Amino acid sequence: DSILFGGFEKVDNRGVANVAAVAAGLDIPPKRIILVSSLGVTRFPVVQLASLAGDVLAQKRKGEMALITSGLPYTIVRPGRLQGDGGPEQPESVKQEKLRLGQGDIMSPGRISRMDVAKACVEILKRPSAATDSTFEIVGDASDMTSDKWDEVFASLKTDSEYKSPIEEVLGFDPFEPSSVLKRIVEILPPPPSSP
Repeated sequence: DSILFGGFEKVDNRGVANVAAVAAGLDIPPKRIILVSSLGVTRFPVVQLASLAGDVLAQKRKGEMALITSGLPYTIVRPGRLQGDGGPEQPESVKQEKLRLGQGDIMSPGRISRMDVAKACVEILKRPSAATDSTFEIVGDASDMTSDKWDEVFASLKTDSEYKSPIEEVLGFDPFEPSSVLKRIVEILPPPPSSP
């Protein structure tokens, strides 16, 4: 249904953009919006392969960018492959993985339960300044996470404006951001010839 009728664009792109636009226009805007997206949204081969299945990752990235550019405080959580039905019992496949957080969409793939994604979002809400204006990936088992451990992992995150991916460090621009690529192209192109 989602693939056939543009559901990914409607929900993950335009739906997120509409929420951000409405929230930004409120007299009292929200203190922060937490968006659950997906690991892999900026990985070139992954995004290209996913486009064969309805372009979900590209649409999620467009939704992320709408939130980032809205001017609202935000946190974007990019979980790995979701496991389990959301109940209190963790699937064995998740229990075997230690909780890992990363930034820059460069983490190796992993799994996480729906319950642990929700738990991470609640822990962010409990900490007004934790992970504000940050995007991070999360996989593994969070069942042994204490309040102090959550404080530690959130404190290690950089804001999106502070973080540069290893690729961006080498190239000097972010090859996954169209505006960054366009800016770089304009910088390296010779000026147009002057007319006589």
